[in-house]
Amino acid sequence: MYTIGMVGAGQLGSRHLQALARCGFPAQITVIDPSRESLDTARERYNEIGSGAKNINVSYNTDLDALPRNIDLCIIATASKERADVTTSLLQGHEVRYILFEKVLFGTVLDYERIRSLLKQKAASAWVNCPRRIYPFYREAKDRFLKGERIFCSVCGGEWGLGSNAVHLIDLAAFMAGDCQYEIDTSGLDDTPLQSKRPGYIELSGTLRGTFSNGSEFVLHASRGSNAPHLIQMSGSREMVVDETAGIARVSGKESGWKWEERAFRVPYQSELTHLIAKDILEGKRCGLTPFDESVTLHLPLINAIIGRFGTGRETCPIT
Repeated sequence: MYTIGMVGAGQLGSRHLQALARCGFPAQITVIDPSRESLDTARERYNEIGSGAKNINVSYNTDLDALPRNIDLCIIATASKERADVTTSLLQGHEVRYILFEKVLFGTVLDYERIRSLLKQKAASAWVNCPRRIYPFYREAKDRFLKGERIFCSVCGGEWGLGSNAVHLIDLAAFMAGDCQYEIDTSGLDDTPLQSKRPGYIELSGTLRGTFSNGSEFVLHASRGSNAPHLIQMSGSREMVVDETAGIARVSGKESGWKWEERAFRVPYQSELTHLIAKDILEGKRCGLTPFDESVTLHLPLINAIIGRFGTGRETCPIT
């Protein structure tokens, strides 16, 4: 029986838990959240799917110390400002083999090296949940670009959550380009941030630009005051435009004479993914998510840039 911890039972954490109801292997799952209301919601959502699950036991608690001493896999789905301290307490008080982090990883730049060193010291392997790189459509698209070619990625639309989702799209661009070293330009961001849905955080509008070391580029744009759908475009030896909201992708390449071909596209729910990710990790198979060290490399230019632009004298990045 595998021992699984879940720290953070909010909107996303509860969806991770729903997926684990489908894991298909014996598991003891311990869910931790300081909010009893969040725990109740997580319990309800788990029971929607897992009430009849065999060989899976789930317990709910507000105290991190309620986690078992030895944990095979822990999913940390707290807000970014708390995640580093939660991870430190977890690793100092428990033996953990594997960790799956939500993004944005951490609030301060110092937290990245602190947690990296602690993971190495404790011999714990970790990944970050930027799942587009495991979507079949994007994996197939990556294989169709020429190896090593320069790729241009743009994401444009209304207020689609530029700040909170930038890491996801930068991760996708890095995956397609095969490069994780980049420089970022925040000069196109609007001067005044938007109010985030989560207290204590901000949202962004305007334009982020980045250039990878291999010459690939990305542009992420969110139009203030607009609710236009956002489109993802990739250009190189082939072209593709994806409307994830509408579930439509258009692709064009030399093999089709550059004629557009329309394909169905579906974004899997988190409740349809986590059990598959957990199974790969626990069974020692290759996990397709972003390894922790690579994700740190992708996070830091963005975190530093946003702190420099909107930190108002603080060292904490105000996005989650």
